[in-house]
Amino acid sequence: MTAPTVRHHSRRARWKGGGTTVTSRDRDTSQRDRIDKPTGYAEAEIPVYLLIDRDNHTLTVFSEPKDGRYQRISPHPWGTTVELPDPVNIPLDTENLKDYAD
Repeated sequence: MTAPTVRHHSRRARWKGGGTTVTSRDRDTSQRDRIDKPTGYAEAEIPVYLLIDRDNHTLTVFSEPKDGRYQRISPHPWGTTVELPDPVNIPLDTENLKDYAD
């Protein structure tokens, strides 16, 4: 099963479901998206956090929360297929993220 690609009219979109949180990082939210959210989500034991970084054209997967920190952080360039870890366990095609590059 492959995660569906959803086009959204706004450049800011969030999706929460199945223990996963997805955030699209904007220049003005760097502190919140790169530091505050991963810390808060890890403390809340959200198993997977995806950060879509339009500046660096990467998708970063944060997983394995333990003691308020994600133990595994893996960046992936856009255009690759990323295997999302438990509990999501699906491949995510990031090719269409290129359409949203600044």
